Amino acid sequence: MPKPWCIERIRLRAAAGGRRSRPLALFVGLALVLSACADGSRNLGPTVNLQVLISAGRLADRIARENLKKIVAAEVKDFMRSNPGLQVHTRFVLEDDVLETIRKRSSLGTGPDLMVTSVPLALALYEQRLTVPSSLASKKLGPLKIMHLEPFRRGDRYAALPFLVQPNLVCYNRKAIATPPASLAQIIGQAEQGRRFGLSLVMDQLMWTGHGFGAQEPILRLFDASPDTPAGRSLSPADRPKVLAWLNWLYRVNTNPNINYSDTNEDLAQQFLARKVDWITCNAVLIPTLSRTFGADLGLAQMPGTEKGKPAPAVARMTLLSFGRDSSGSQRQAAEQFAEFLLNDYSQSTLMNSAIGNLPVNGNVIIPVKKAPEMAALKEAEDLAIVPTFSRAVGVRQQREPLMRLLKQNVYGELSPQEVLLKIEELARDRRPAKAADPPAAGARPLPPGGARPTQPSPP
Repeated sequence: MPKPWCIERIRLRAAAGGRRSRPLALFVGLALVLSACADGSRNLGPTVNLQVLISAGRLADRIARENLKKIVAAEVKDFMRSNPGLQVHTRFVLEDDVLETIRKRSSLGTGPDLMVTSVPLALALYEQRLTVPSSLASKKLGPLKIMHLEPFRRGDRYAALPFLVQPNLVCYNRKAIATPPASLAQIIGQAEQGRRFGLSLVMDQLMWTGHGFGAQEPILRLFDASPDTPAGRSLSPADRPKVLAWLNWLYRVNTNPNINYSDTNEDLAQQFLARKVDWITCNAVLIPTLSRTFGADLGLAQMPGTEKGKPAPAVARMTLLSFGRDSSGSQRQAAEQFAEFLLNDYSQSTLMNSAIGNLPVNGNVIIPVKKAPEMAALKEAEDLAIVPTFSRAVGVRQQREPLMRLLKQNVYGELSPQEVLLKIEELARDRRPAKAADPPAAGARPLPPGGARPTQPSPP
């Protein structure tokens, strides 16, 4: 009886052969492979080389990047162990270089087979025709109960597949802050008592502070909608005062010496680790690093919200899997096989438990909220979160740099809140659609290389 790995190799070899294989040659090849399996030999000819490109975040995102490398290395090792006919070659590329790297490779017909990126990058790749929809059918993905999947549907295929969700929440030092603030007013009150707070100047990481003013949703709508529509050109008369009140608040709090702004999450984390601040907003992947320094003194909480104590929703991060346009038939099959592996119950559960801060999109995986206190906080943050898709909470990330410049001009008083509001609307109007990449040359092929999730308490 052939071993399972042999059967898989036979299937891949047959797929790689294409329709041009002669029946006799195919029969002989099949007999040889079966013979090799019976003998226990794994010398089955050329392997399938799978090229995977991973967006490694921005240069400053060192902590998140190390977390990502840890995840990928473990998954690749497990996948190749169970699929000896496949060789996975990974390449980490800084986020700002991903588009140009893939453009250059695709112009030669050697684009990667699978890409692991943020939502904004995946959208840009899809709009520029550097990726193609997955042929994995709903029937095949259905048993995995993938959350956030439907927004990526294109006909009977998916433009990208959700992989992991990383919510944002509050990290604080329990020794300095006994009870974390539950509202913006309490942040001000505790800062006046000497507690030190850190906030990010990245728009999607700061917009939660606009929730109490009713400003978060209008900003999201403004940049998610097409600039050719009224919703994508300017704020409505009813929303403009809300956003203006929020911008005024951001300016006023910067006059408090105990509330400081940072350009990046990495900088916020470093300030917290150095104990220069007592409270920060943080992405969930930072928790293991912070825990090594603070131990039991590390507190987790949801974003301060309304005066009634209801937390504010924050924009989460989501990682997607996208498929390259230049793959051969066997490479595409291997890429989708690897994607299925990354999304199955085992992998998603392993990722959640080995790399704290990454929550599974597989709805079969139960989050052990009773086993680990941080898991309960992460689950609550995910339930509250605004999870980005190709049409939701993605526009502000696409305009990350110009929006950060405007926020800086606002909080440092270089422009008045009214002037910043007008420039935000101007930026929304001036957006341009992504330029489509040239389609691949005929016959181009890569060159060969050298929803709600159930939550149950964990068993005691």
